[in-house]
Amino acid sequence: MNPNITTIYSRLKEISQNVKKELRKKGIATAKVNEDGSISVGKFKIVKHTGFYAIEDYSGEVRYDRINLAQTAAVVANDLAVKHFADIKFLDLDRKYGFAAFEETYYKQLSMKKSIEKEVREIQLCKANEARVRKDLYKHEIEQGYEKLIRMR
Repeated sequence: MNPNITTIYSRLKEISQNVKKELRKKGIATAKVNEDGSISVGKFKIVKHTGFYAIEDYSGEVRYDRINLAQTAAVVANDLAVKHFADIKFLDLDRKYGFAAFEETYYKQLSMKKSIEKEVREIQLCKANEARVRKDLYKHEIEQGYEKLIRMR
């Protein structure tokens, strides 16, 4: 390499390392998209499996799986990369979100059966609507945590 190019390269590498350190002090791990479509956050990787997200460590061991929302996976992976532990609040909200989404679908399908009475159908639709409201509430809370992480960048 040309001495001038070597100097420029080493200076850019130093700047990059300093930026990463400053972000880490703010509680943010750098993320990058991998060739296989997964996202690396520090030493952790977010991978999508059969409709759910999983967080793997550097050795490929799954730390958390069956995560419903990408935002939850991003917040949890960032916590693991920076703090070395996950905030279970987001994992709990994500689990509740998944259950409410299941309930909404279940009660909607029940209400569509032709063999049930009109009153029962209306009860099933009410239950589906209640589940949808809970699902939206949980998703909103998760998105707020994700947006806070993004704003810090």
